[in-house]
Amino acid sequence: MVVKLDLRTNKQEQQAEQERSPRHYILFSLAALFFISSLLVFAMGGYRLYAIGSARRAMA
Repeated sequence: MVVKLDLRTNKQEQQAEQERSPRHYILFSLAALFFISSLLVFAMGGYRLYAIGSARRAMA
């Protein structure tokens, strides 16, 4: 009886993991894309500020 109960809980856990996994992958991929895009935006903004500062130094 104990083994059957363990097998049932394992099957229920596997079914739950299979149902949850696509949603978790989608959320994780969206979070990763947002993080990478924000890093790129900050890097481009920092480079733009650096370019403006170096251009002002060159003009002076």
